[in-house]
Amino acid sequence: RMHIINELLETLLKENLVKKNTYIICHYEKNSHTPQETDSLKLVRNYNHGNSELCIYQVN
Repeated sequence: RMHIINELLETLLKENLVKKNTYIICHYEKNSHTPQETDSLKLVRNYNHGNSELCIYQVN
C-alpha cells in the first residue's frame, strides 16, 4: 500500500500537478513506511495517535 502512495506522490511532483508550497496530509497505520523526504518533498510535522500517524509534507 505505501509503495502505491509513494509512487502517487512522486508522479504528482514530477508532472507538476502539485503547486509549490502546497501541503500534503497523509494518514498511515503506525510503523508503516511513510514517504521519504526528497528535495521537493519535506516532512513538516507528524502526529502519532493510537495506531495511526498523520504526516504533513510541504512541496518545495
